Amino acid sequence: MAAANNKLESYQEECPKVAVNYLVADDWGAFVEKQDARLCSRCQAFFERWPRIATKLLSKKRQNCEELQATLETLERSANSGCPLCSMLVIVLAHYPPEQRTYPDLVSFHGWRLGEDIYLRCEFDGHFKKVLKIRSSERVDSRSLPSPRLFGAYTGGASSLKRAKEWYDHCGTFHSECVETVGRTLPTRLLHYKNGYLRLCNGSDLDINIRYATLSHCWGKLDMFKLTMKEIRSFRTRIEVKKLSRTFQDALQILAHLDLEFLWIDSLCIVHDDPDDWNKESLLMSSVYGYSDVTIAAASSTDVSHAPTSANDWLPPSTLINRSPLFSRGWVCQERILSPRLLTFSSSYLYWHCGLWSGPEWQRPTDKPQNAHERRNLTIGLDFDWRVVVRVCSESHLTYPKDRLVAISGIAKRIHRIYPDKYLAGMWRKDLERSLCWSVTQPQRASAMEYQAPSWSWASLLPGTRAYPPYDAQGTEKLLITLADIDMTLAGTDPMGAVSRGCLKVLCEAMARLAPNGEQQYLLVTPGFVLSSVCFKFDSEASMASATSSYLLPVVQDRVKAERVYFQGLIIKPTNKRQGEYNRVGHFSNNC
Repeated sequence: MAAANNKLESYQEECPKVAVNYLVADDWGAFVEKQDARLCSRCQAFFERWPRIATKLLSKKRQNCEELQATLETLERSANSGCPLCSMLVIVLAHYPPEQRTYPDLVSFHGWRLGEDIYLRCEFDGHFKKVLKIRSSERVDSRSLPSPRLFGAYTGGASSLKRAKEWYDHCGTFHSECVETVGRTLPTRLLHYKNGYLRLCNGSDLDINIRYATLSHCWGKLDMFKLTMKEIRSFRTRIEVKKLSRTFQDALQILAHLDLEFLWIDSLCIVHDDPDDWNKESLLMSSVYGYSDVTIAAASSTDVSHAPTSANDWLPPSTLINRSPLFSRGWVCQERILSPRLLTFSSSYLYWHCGLWSGPEWQRPTDKPQNAHERRNLTIGLDFDWRVVVRVCSESHLTYPKDRLVAISGIAKRIHRIYPDKYLAGMWRKDLERSLCWSVTQPQRASAMEYQAPSWSWASLLPGTRAYPPYDAQGTEKLLITLADIDMTLAGTDPMGAVSRGCLKVLCEAMARLAPNGEQQYLLVTPGFVLSSVCFKFDSEASMASATSSYLLPVVQDRVKAERVYFQGLIIKPTNKRQGEYNRVGHFSNNC
């Protein structure tokens, strides 16, 4: 990074600062001006050539083009890393329907009329179209450029709400499979909002077929307005809307625009000074979100009182939303996956997800499935589904990390209805042996202060990226262990909630002691052969520091090619509590 920054400074004296003016949505009718220096090396080189080429072309009074080429994959990867120009190009491409994008893998942008301005053109269906204009910031009066106004929890304005209604109506008309009605139940309590009048009502008093929305939001650290035992009677009479936070008031406006009257908000529909009510309601999240008509997600607000903030406006819409404050919250994982429809309002974009289609606000829905929502994955297969859940939910943060399993119990219940299998601390018995070989991308610096799950479960660690074992599509794998017994103790009454203990009795073919050789490289020695090239992924830095007291337990063998056998398994360490009892401390593989 240091070298790139120095390089930038060296040519800024020769080349004017760049203002990238881009139209982010036709409906907004507004341009947004941004200035940023974090260009990728390819775009950096493009601008370094600009003064030299411009001078040459202008001296000859000619108009010509300078080409900027990249594969689509490279372009998206660079955009996700924060390059402003690549991000703008990704946004531009998103404006065009997939059937109009005729490029296979290579995206070719031509900088035409290089001089004081640059027009980037992209080839579509054999014809070049101007897709982006870059102008020297010295020639732009930023005060004359209108920008989109942002309201509370969502990207406001009549055009955005109009598009939200269009998406919602289209899905309701053409996507009958997006909403589940079998076994439908209503939440214990719902908010009724009509003609500016808001009150709390009991779900048991309502028609089972009423449509309701749910709100997904960040609580933050504020002591927000919420339902208590003292307030429950007055709430049933009337709730003063002006007492609600900006996020909640915005949600009511969106609700009315969608022609809905009922809304579920956790802080106003659960009695928060009654532990029994909270425990009961927390077990019902699967049905609360699963049977809702749409979930309104306030993605960028860090709490209910603030307008949304954007960490990086250069990122593509889906990446920006995935990295928003809301979607880093642990409880939102199941809200996001279980909701049949998700209407996300970020600081810069309005985004729609349903079972058959998803896209940003400049795209109109089509009858063809596109970018299916996560919930759609829950009908594909248990192995694939749970890898998605682990990937999404392991990165999210919880105020109380011990709630990790509770926060995904609703997802587990839904999957269990489709694939009835035994659920074990965030994993499934059907493929438990292979699933034990999950790994972390980076060892964790800190360990959990409270017990979260057994060490063999991915849920035992603090937030971080987990790599779940891929499905054995070739059928070439062989298990090297046998699970003789499973001893699990639940922390409560929910069979898919928190656990207080989990022990696996494993019969294995071999175990190996992990010990350094003279060059401080580890060797795996098993009966009959030695593996010297082994990759270790320790779960934490503490377990890495005490590696020499650990053992290797081979779990899976895969003979992909006749000349080589691949192994993967667990790094385990004695608990020193009982003979033959170990904790998992990492993962190993010789497929480096």
